[in-house]
Amino acid sequence: MCVIELLALIKSMNLRATCKTCGEDVRTRTWIADRVELARTKGEYLDLTCKKCSSTDKYHVDSLYAQPSRFTQITAFTVFVIGTPLILLLLWETLWKIKWIYAILVLAGLLLVPVTIYGLILKDDRMRVSSFNRHKLKGLGNG
Repeated sequence: MCVIELLALIKSMNLRATCKTCGEDVRTRTWIADRVELARTKGEYLDLTCKKCSSTDKYHVDSLYAQPSRFTQITAFTVFVIGTPLILLLLWETLWKIKWIYAILVLAGLLLVPVTIYGLILKDDRMRVSSFNRHKLKGLGNG
């Protein structure tokens, strides 16, 4: 998987609706950030198939709700868990050569890099989900 595909997958959003037949969650994934653009590109009604009962129904874009992406959360956590030791490993020898007070300051500063990336990825996902769920196309759709 190339970096561009990975970034696109991080930017994807999980959408869900309630199955009209059995009441289970019907899920789909999209890279579109809001309902207006979703309606413009795929139409006001989307055909979704329930995995439990296999029924296919049309769902109005206003009946879809975004959920935080588990893939995005795992990616952010992986960046944090791999990035922090990697920074320590790459700079360990250099940190021992300078005075301890500076080493502590540098270490603290460098540890903020993966923490900041982790926070930014999760914040971006929360903002996209919140924005999608907050803005309706035209009120409540009659699914």
